[in-house]
Amino acid sequence: MRNYFLMLILLAPSVNAQDDDTERFLQMLGALDQQAAQAQNEGNYTQAVKSRRQLISLMEQVNFRPSEIARQLSNLASVLNILGQPVEAQTALEMALELLNRNPTNDKVQMAVLQGNLGEALFKQGEFESARVRFKNELDILRELSMENTHFAASARIGIGSIEAKLGNYNEALAHYEFAIPILRSISDDSHPVTSRVLGEYEEIRQIADDQ
Repeated sequence: MRNYFLMLILLAPSVNAQDDDTERFLQMLGALDQQAAQAQNEGNYTQAVKSRRQLISLMEQVNFRPSEIARQLSNLASVLNILGQPVEAQTALEMALELLNRNPTNDKVQMAVLQGNLGEALFKQGEFESARVRFKNELDILRELSMENTHFAASARIGIGSIEAKLGNYNEALAHYEFAIPILRSISDDSHPVTSRVLGEYEEIRQIADDQ
């Protein structure tokens, strides 16, 4: 849910020769990005990973804009987290951070999303306090941008809620989920893979809290 997609109009300046080959190349990148997004929305995560890897490989071959490669590495990590591959996700995110450290970006949303994806990777490895720091970093950036009611913020709140649930703080966990769920429902129906998963987690936590 934390994917942050490129736009073809933003990519065009990254390639010098504005000829037919350049146009075809940009179209190929755009098509791969759309394929990955569609596959992820449909829950076809294996195909989403495949398309992301192809996209990153092409961008690296032509020394594409570092900030865009970093964006795609973060998007790839988002899917790897869903597939239960957090170690590989963390590796991709650390590569993205290194790229952005060497090539700073003014895109604060990109940095927020990267922090959230890293938080998810750390959470899935049981590093709860380190994950909490990353999720809070994401929320801090989004608050600065007045984006507290976006799906990015909802994902961060769910991340913190998941940590609270793991630590046995069920009421705190439910509060975070209850903040996030209306946001998710405003952009998707309950059948969406992410929304469905979040609703299932919420019901499990609520049942445990009720039984105490």
